[in-house]
Amino acid sequence: MLRNEKGLTLVEILASLVILSMVILAFTYTYNQLFSASAREQKRDVSVDIARSVMEQLKASFSSGTASMNIWFPPTNNSGTLPNPGADIQQLVNLVPLRQTVTSPVQLETIYYPSASDRQYKVNISNIPIPEADKQVYTITDNNRTSYTLKVADHFSLIQVEIIPAAGGVSYAIQSYLDRNS
Repeated sequence: MLRNEKGLTLVEILASLVILSMVILAFTYTYNQLFSASAREQKRDVSVDIARSVMEQLKASFSSGTASMNIWFPPTNNSGTLPNPGADIQQLVNLVPLRQTVTSPVQLETIYYPSASDRQYKVNISNIPIPEADKQVYTITDNNRTSYTLKVADHFSLIQVEIIPAAGGVSYAIQSYLDRNS
C-alpha cells in the first residue's frame, strides 16, 4: 500500500480542467459582448458626425438663401485621400421644400454617405411640422417701444436629418429650427 504518495488523481485533473474551461468561456463571452458594444457605439458616433455635418451644411445654405445645395462628405482618414472611389462626387439637395410651411412631414430625396456609389449610410432630410405651431406666437418690443408679433411657423422650419446604417442597426436623428427668412 502506498500511503504518502503526492500527486493528483485523474478526477482532480479533470475537475480543474472543467473549472478552467468555464472561466475561459466566461471571459470570451464578456470580451465578445464588449467588442460588439464598441462596434455599435462606433457606428453611432459616425452617424452623429454625419448628421451634424449635414445640418451645418443646411444651416449655411439656409443663411445664404440658395435654392439648392451640394452635400459633400470630405475624406474620413487623416491622409486627406478619399476613402473610396466616388466619395468626391457631390449630391444635390433641393432646399425649396425645406423652406415651406408644412402640415405633414416632407422628406427630400435620400442621399448616401460616403457617396451615392458606396451606400454605407442613408441620409434622410425632412421638413417636419412645428409642434403646436399655432400656439408659438411671441411679441417682441424694440427700442422705440413698437411691438411686433412673431409666429414661429412663419419664420422657421423644423428640419430633421436622420442617418440609417445600410448594414442595419440603430438610426440616429437630429432636429433643428432653421430661419427660412435669412
